[in-house]
Amino acid sequence: MSQIIQEFEEIWRIFENNVFIEPSTSDLFNQYQDNKNEYDVPNGNIIRQENLKRYVESFKEVPKVVIIGEAPGYRGCRFSGVPFTSEKQLYSDDFIIEGERSSNLVNRTEPWSEASATIFWDKMRDFHPKFFVWNCIPFHPHKPGDFMSNRPPTDEEIKKYGKILSDILAHIKRPNTIIALGKKAQSSLGNLGFISGVEYVRHPGSGGATIFREKIDARASSWFP
Repeated sequence: MSQIIQEFEEIWRIFENNVFIEPSTSDLFNQYQDNKNEYDVPNGNIIRQENLKRYVESFKEVPKVVIIGEAPGYRGCRFSGVPFTSEKQLYSDDFIIEGERSSNLVNRTEPWSEASATIFWDKMRDFHPKFFVWNCIPFHPHKPGDFMSNRPPTDEEIKKYGKILSDILAHIKRPNTIIALGKKAQSSLGNLGFISGVEYVRHPGSGGATIFREKIDARASSWFP
């Protein structure tokens, strides 16, 4: 693997010291710490850490744009370890990085694919590595007892993990543009004092694909010169 640039070395330490070690709860799954035997290969959590590291290593300089989403989805980052990314994309020849599958395919024929991840990277791939994407909640929120479901992160969760997001943004050293994908991400950034200068973009999921694409098209020349 390539080396991690200095600023991202500090971000990687945040991942190691504050993200990877956080225990899962009954409705919030830490995909970097834990596995579920019926869904994950035995070392799935380590695979997801390594996939995330490959993403971090893809940056040769600090990007001027940061995109903040809401939380990992069960078809996406829950199994890939990379925000707004599904396992299937990690095997694509034209994706930004290569990665490995962490899901147990006993009852599946293909790696997981997520609509939001597909929409996101179809539009954003050409702008990598001019932006860094992360979530205000680093773990997968799910309905209690239903690990293959998604739920919105709560205000309490957004507040609890706000310091992780704040520390990550601090090491990127005040990017030119912060983009909030969705209302929860916008709220999280507002709670941290990032109000002016934050650009709101409709989340590409749940019917927001067209609005998402239109906003990126309209602002791309200024955000990613």
